[in-house]
Amino acid sequence: MINTTPLISVIMPVYNGEEFLDKAIESILNQSFQNFEFIIINDGSKDNSQSVIEKYADRRIRLINRENKGLPATLNECISLANGEYIARQDQDDISDINRLKKQVDYLLNNEDYLIVGSKAKYIDENGVSLSQMPFLPISYEQILTFLPIENPFIHGSVMFNAKVKNLNIKYKENCFVEDYNFWYELLKYGKGHNLEEILYIYRIHSSNYCKTFSKQQIDDIKIVKNNIINFYLKDKNIIKLISINAFENNINDFKINELRNNMKQLLKLFIISKMYKKYFYELLVYLKVFYLKN
Repeated sequence: MINTTPLISVIMPVYNGEEFLDKAIESILNQSFQNFEFIIINDGSKDNSQSVIEKYADRRIRLINRENKGLPATLNECISLANGEYIARQDQDDISDINRLKKQVDYLLNNEDYLIVGSKAKYIDENGVSLSQMPFLPISYEQILTFLPIENPFIHGSVMFNAKVKNLNIKYKENCFVEDYNFWYELLKYGKGHNLEEILYIYRIHSSNYCKTFSKQQIDDIKIVKNNIINFYLKDKNIIKLISINAFENNINDFKINELRNNMKQLLKLFIISKMYKKYFYELLVYLKVFYLKN
């Protein structure tokens, strides 16, 4: 009997996404790797998103239309419905390179200790015109661990992760502004992460997804996740050594030192308050060297 179970489940929540939805869907349906299912949950859209999705008569699409529950709840539902061994994200307004799924699944198949892989991306505007700025992204596992207490190390829509997250009961945190940031933190407790250096994702900047300022609640959500990460790191000697010696000393030029210096003050403070500096004196010197002495 032929195995019809897809290797990959692509998941895409949709809410009022009609403007750019067709390009997002087509970028998945036209992938060079074809053994996937495409789970789309229309999260109570009030525009013509449902009609846009329904015009694609493709057996790989599994469309669920229901009332609005919000992004984190919808992502968790998508994951629960996934049949694939690997789960790939796709945002409703972005575009995946034609070889994205193939290159990411190849990486995870050949690196069994890795649970998640993302990729570099480029920005386009609402008209599809390329923007000069590029998001900074850590590449190696060591760099990702170093970057995690500072900022989100993955572009959400670009990631593919192992469906083992279901057995590990790792979920997107609901009622949290940075549900993806928290998800990576939970996932990286159990396995490694990597970002492919090739640009395999196109992130669209437009008025609906761009926010110049954060609310107090959003800032508090970010602080909570960062504090959780830092406290977790401080309990693990191996992580401290890995990020201080390997990532900081060998890859120092890959990081925006001026931006990281201020953000790492909190980590340094926790070192001192918790008296961890007595146990990890060498690692603390590395932090000091990188964030306070290096220009």
